[in-house]
Amino acid sequence: MTGTPQRWSGLAASFLSLLLLGSLACGGEAPRVRVDVSPAVIDADGRSTARVTVNLEGYEGSVLLSTSRGTFQDSGAERFPTTMSAGQAVAVLVACDEALDPDCPGNASVVADCEGEIGFGIATFASTNP
Repeated sequence: MTGTPQRWSGLAASFLSLLLLGSLACGGEAPRVRVDVSPAVIDADGRSTARVTVNLEGYEGSVLLSTSRGTFQDSGAERFPTTMSAGQAVAVLVACDEALDPDCPGNASVVADCEGEIGFGIATFASTNP
């Protein structure tokens, strides 16, 4: 490393300040809703699927799932209303088809709305073209 100790301590203080401001801007708490997508990368072939698991400890109630790409298997749409039981809900995300939509490959945002408690996940639809 190069630079004076004062410069590095100043950079560290600036970084810590940004982290503190970021946490305060987000309410100071980590998101309570966890959205896991597995596998995280699937082919953009219109058939590949990923399991979406939503967790919110102690929650029983409605969940609205939405995605920016692909569809949910049970609804055939980009939105899927479901119910969380014992703090968990599961859905299947189906990739869009690159053969029908050249913009299909890329990241799909997966959002879970548990009556105002929001969580996010990412699925990546990989191009099948060489």
